[in-house]
Amino acid sequence: MHKRLLSPVLDRLQGERRHFIAEIGDALDADPRIENQANLIFYVLAKAAPFLPLLLPKDEIIGYLLVFVERNRHRLMQTMFDPAVIADGEVALPIVGEFVAEMALRVLKRYDRGDLSEQGGQVYRLKWPFEPADFPYADPDDD
Repeated sequence: MHKRLLSPVLDRLQGERRHFIAEIGDALDADPRIENQANLIFYVLAKAAPFLPLLLPKDEIIGYLLVFVERNRHRLMQTMFDPAVIADGEVALPIVGEFVAEMALRVLKRYDRGDLSEQGGQVYRLKWPFEPADFPYADPDDD
């Protein structure tokens, strides 16, 4: 039952994200630690999948997911069994957003320590003070 929570999400994901999340799902499915809370864990993973940063090792994401679900078990149970879930499947997003935000914070901390590199992705840098000519959003009416 629990793995079926992830299947529709995987159908909507593509490329590296789909493969990464599917591997996490497979690893969790084989993990005996999730026996008593598999549905909650797969529920959070399914809701977080489109937003999770892919820069952390899978085992680190899994470990923290287990801790997060255990710590928020009561809130998640209230949300999953709330009749509002039927009308609005996104009711759990605030709780899942906390998980995603904590994962993003972990990525940023590891990046600051030098444990992660940019890996060819887009990087945006803002600096202050800046010259008005450097700012990309110049007002054309100023001319």
